[in-house]
Amino acid sequence: MKKFLLTISLLFLLSKICFAVPTTTIAIPNSFSPNTVISSSAMNANFSEVSTEFNTHNHTDITQLGTVTTGNWNATAVTVTYGGTGVATLTDGGLLLGSGTDGVTALAVAENGEIPIGDGDGDPVLNTITGETNEITVTAAAGEIVVGLLDPVLISRGGTGSGTQTGGFDNLAPTTTQGDIMYHNGTDNVRLGAGTSGQVLTTQGAASNPKWAGAGGWANIEAFTADGTWDWDADEPATVYVKVWGAGGNGAAASVGSYGGGGGGGGGYSEGLISVTGDVTVDVGTTAASTSSFAGGVTIQATGGGSASGATGGAAGAGSNGELNLTGSVGTSTAGAGTYSDGGDGGSSPLGGAGGGGGDGGVSGQTGFAGQAGCIPGGGGGGGGQTNNSGGAFAPGLVIVYWN
Repeated sequence: MKKFLLTISLLFLLSKICFAVPTTTIAIPNSFSPNTVISSSAMNANFSEVSTEFNTHNHTDITQLGTVTTGNWNATAVTVTYGGTGVATLTDGGLLLGSGTDGVTALAVAENGEIPIGDGDGDPVLNTITGETNEITVTAAAGEIVVGLLDPVLISRGGTGSGTQTGGFDNLAPTTTQGDIMYHNGTDNVRLGAGTSGQVLTTQGAASNPKWAGAGGWANIEAFTADGTWDWDADEPATVYVKVWGAGGNGAAASVGSYGGGGGGGGGYSEGLISVTGDVTVDVGTTAASTSSFAGGVTIQATGGGSASGATGGAAGAGSNGELNLTGSVGTSTAGAGTYSDGGDGGSSPLGGAGGGGGDGGVSGQTGFAGQAGCIPGGGGGGGGQTNNSGGAFAPGLVIVYWN
C-alpha cells in the first residue's frame, strides 16, 4: 500500500514539471531604438512564449510603410488623391470617367451602336451615330457600327441615282428621245434633238455647235437682190458660205456716121466661208457699175463692171476677200470700126450673167439696132449699133448666203 501511494505522488510531481504554465513575464518597453527586433524560437527548452499588447495596432501617426506583399485591404475606399478610385463598387460593363479628385464615376452599359460622345466641357454621354438623310447609312450591331453610303447615291448628293453604269449614265445624260445627240456647247453638255430622215450631223468648227444638215450640201439658202440684213440668232451656225456678184456696166450708144457704142464691163465675183457673230449687213449692186458685199467677220465683195464710154468698152469688176475671187470680162470697144459698125458686146460676170450683144450696125439705107441688156447677175450691157442706137442696160448684182 505504501508502494502504491508513492507511485501516485511521483506521477503527479512529474506532470507539474512537464506541463507547467510559464510564469515569467518579459517587460516590453513602450518605445524601441531603430531596428530593434523582438524574437523567440518557436519552441524552447522551457516552452516559453513571447506576447505583447501590440498585436493589434490602432495608430494615426504611421507615415511610412514598406512593401505590402500579402493580405487584403478591408478598410474604407482609398481616395483618388492617394491613388485609389474613391468608390467601393463600379458598374459592371460601364465606362469609367475621371472626376478630378472626386471618386471615379461610370457610364451606363452601352447599348448596340452607342459610343461616348463629348462636348469639350462636361462628361461625355452615350449616344448613337446618325447618318445624313439621303447620304449616309448607319447600322448598329453588337460590338460594331457599319457606316456606308446610300445605295444608290442620289444625283443631288453627287451620285448617279443608279447602281449600274448604264442606269447612271441614263440618269445624267440630257438626252430624252431616240436619236438625240449629246454635245458640249462650251459651258455644259446639252442635247441636240434628232434630225429628220436623210440629214447628217455636220460640224461648224471648234467655236460653234454641230448641226443637222442635208446630206447633199447646205440646208438653208437666202438670196439678196437688194440691200438688206442677214438675221442671225444663237441657234444659227458661226460659219456661213457666201457668193457675191457685182453689177454690170451699161453699154454706150452709137454715134451717127462714126462708130457703134462700146459694151459695158461685167461685174466681179467672190465666194467663201465667213464667220459671223451677229446680224450681217448685205449690200447689192442695183445701179450700173456698183459693188455688192457681205460684211461678216471680213467683208467679201465684188466691184461692178464699168460702163462703156463712146466706142470704148467698160472695165471689168473684180472680187476680193473670198476663197475664190474672179474678175469679170471687159466690154468690147468699137473705135475705128467705121460707118455702119456694130455695137460692142457687154462683158460677162464669172459664174453669172452674160454680157448683152452689141447692136447690129446695119447697111446703107437701113437703121441699126440697140445693144442688148446684160444678163443677171452682173452682165454688162451691149453697145448700140449704127446709126445712133442706144446701148444695152447693165444687169444688177446678187448676194447668196448658205448655212446649215
